[in-house]
Amino acid sequence: MPDGTVHQEKWRLALGLLDNVSERGLRAPVVVADAGYGVSTPFRHGLEARGLSYVLALTRKEVAHELSIEPYQPDYGGLGPPTLARYRTAPRALSLHAAEAAAAGHFTEVAWRQGSKGR
Repeated sequence: MPDGTVHQEKWRLALGLLDNVSERGLRAPVVVADAGYGVSTPFRHGLEARGLSYVLALTRKEVAHELSIEPYQPDYGGLGPPTLARYRTAPRALSLHAAEAAAAGHFTEVAWRQGSKGR
């Protein structure tokens, strides 16, 4: 390893590579990645901050709340550490959110090549 090289997470390296490509005047039409990147919230936020469209695999464990749901902050009782904010509703699997978004027409079908079996 060259001197001065420090550890970076894979998602940071991937964003750096995308930035490097962008500096050369190229832009990825769609970023496609496996669940190792899909479960990384900072990676997804990095793609969104760069205005990149993406398709990322997820695991079955990923959950989320509706955008309109805010966490509830209980009053502090004065003893011990402050109570943490919590949601009053259970999160739902992202697969359910995705199915609803697809039904509402929020997805765009993409094809990146023409292969021997078609698009």
